[in-house]
Amino acid sequence: MITQSASQTRGLGRALGDTLAPGDVVAITGPLGVGKTVFVQGLAEALGVNDAVTSPTFTIINEYSGRLPLHHLDLYRLKSSDEFVWLDFEEKLNGTGVSVIEWGERAGKELPERAFRVAMEFIDGEQRSITIIRAGSRF
Repeated sequence: MITQSASQTRGLGRALGDTLAPGDVVAITGPLGVGKTVFVQGLAEALGVNDAVTSPTFTIINEYSGRLPLHHLDLYRLKSSDEFVWLDFEEKLNGTGVSVIEWGERAGKELPERAFRVAMEFIDGEQRSITIIRAGSRF
């Protein structure tokens, strides 16, 4: 999909969020500034989160309450998937909430196969290409 604005990117996140269930994992990849957090904000809206959603770059994880708990992880500062294992996020990935991971590629093979993969790329200006795949099928 192509989005033309932050509002459309947020809307696509909201559309995905409407489909999520307990235990779902969403791994988002893309360059710095592409709109990963904006996408997560839309997803959080769909989950009924009323708090302001910000990127947990320095805390690594923010947790929010909604119709499902939202675990928002940002792996930007991690150097390897070994650090992801060391931080012991397995309970979050297999719990009763939804886990959303910015810089998901840094989790490596630790991501569950069932995870949605969201690849975001710049096209130009405000345009973004966003591809959402779950276990081989497109959203």
